[in-house]
Amino acid sequence: SASAAGGVGLLRMSGLSEGMDGYAPQNKTMKDFIAHSKPFLGGRGFELSAEEEGALWIDVDGTPTKYYLPGATVIDGGKTVEYKPPFRFYLMKKPTTDYSNADNFHKLQLVGKTFAVDMTLKDVSCGCNLNFYLVDMPVADAGKDHDHYCDAQCFDGMGCCAEFDMNEGN
Repeated sequence: SASAAGGVGLLRMSGLSEGMDGYAPQNKTMKDFIAHSKPFLGGRGFELSAEEEGALWIDVDGTPTKYYLPGATVIDGGKTVEYKPPFRFYLMKKPTTDYSNADNFHKLQLVGKTFAVDMTLKDVSCGCNLNFYLVDMPVADAGKDHDHYCDAQCFDGMGCCAEFDMNEGN
């Protein structure tokens, strides 16, 4: 079986209350979230520093495998992602922010397997929308955020693609 722990894939949050790193859009809808969140793009082309690469260890079929969530705060020896707004994260095979290349993304093969992730929501306040989902990125057009983002909601300035929601909580 395949299992993962601590925030694998894309984690997005909206409607945060005042005091969380100065990010307080008070979002009420997914459209508001998309307007206020952004991809982590780094500052030096596609290259990342060691602290920006978000190295994460995932157990795949009994083998610990290193993947990356560029820009994410990864703790606990690479087993836990601590989400901090305003970024959304993408699971990558290597430490890069080149979101235009499909070969850079790790795409889970779930047929006949088990997927597990632990989420701690103790610090999530009312009005927050916490989502963990899988999408089939990238799309050809870079879109308004230059990250080739897509989902099943097909927002203006972003692409449309298949989406599988693992968790969607308000």
